[in-house]
Amino acid sequence: MNDSQAPAIEIKNLQMTYSDLFGHEKVRALDGISFEVQKGEIFGFLGPNGAGKTTTIHILLNFIYSTGGEAKIFGLPISDPECRKKVGFLPEIFSFDRFLKGWKLLYYLGELEGLSKAQIRKRGEELLEFLEISKAADRKVKTYSKGMTQKIGLAQAMLSDPDLLILDEPTSGMDPIAKTKVKNKFKELKQRGKTVFLSSHILSDIQQIADRVAIIDQGRLIKIDTVENLVNKSNMTEIVFKLQNIEGLTPAFQIENRQNHTFASLVDEKTQKMELISRLVEAGAEIISVTPARSDLEEIFMQLVDHEH
Repeated sequence: MNDSQAPAIEIKNLQMTYSDLFGHEKVRALDGISFEVQKGEIFGFLGPNGAGKTTTIHILLNFIYSTGGEAKIFGLPISDPECRKKVGFLPEIFSFDRFLKGWKLLYYLGELEGLSKAQIRKRGEELLEFLEISKAADRKVKTYSKGMTQKIGLAQAMLSDPDLLILDEPTSGMDPIAKTKVKNKFKELKQRGKTVFLSSHILSDIQQIADRVAIIDQGRLIKIDTVENLVNKSNMTEIVFKLQNIEGLTPAFQIENRQNHTFASLVDEKTQKMELISRLVEAGAEIISVTPARSDLEEIFMQLVDHEH
């Protein structure tokens, strides 16, 4: 498979065991996980604390070496420095030289990436303006708030316009307006063919923008699917209707009383939906809506992780 056909990230049977000085296994952080992230995809990487998310990211970036399996970025082994030229990274916990000014920090990191001063200036101005911290660019980083520090961290990750962004809690500390702008930016990057790999505990954000998610727990992959499939897995349908008298419908159906003679019933898609609709039509009810019941990503996440435990 050549570079143009390769997935953005490819992980096969990845394992990581931390041992003591005598070689005795202490912690199995990763227990043979495998998945791919396609180019032009927003991919959510989810799991509780200690699940192995950060370990996976650190292996991908060659910060630490796995004890088994393999990983590739754009078809290249992660041991090849060439693959990381196309990657922008923001860790969950980071710190910059607090005495550097915002612009100095971007110049320093941009030059490490091989960008010219003109490129850094042009790209930096765009990002600082977008993140609304242009006025703080000539101030020392130590004067920045948590949200501003997060923004300058995101700016450095995006500075070289990388093909793959690996971001760990990218909107931590940001206000709701900034979060919304950043999420929209990720969608824009996807439209340009960029790949965004997100690890976050803010599951509502992931649900809004991710194409697919992988959920890991205790070092094992327990679910990988599209967000749409996950939240639509229920076989239940909600029927909302208006009717003066519902006595003929109970107790065969569970009815929720809303207001002004409006009711709702959650029924099985295959066995109850058509029966309830027929009886409502016979009773002269006004059917307001018939919609598939949806779960949110947080509910699905809790169900999967609780089941594992």
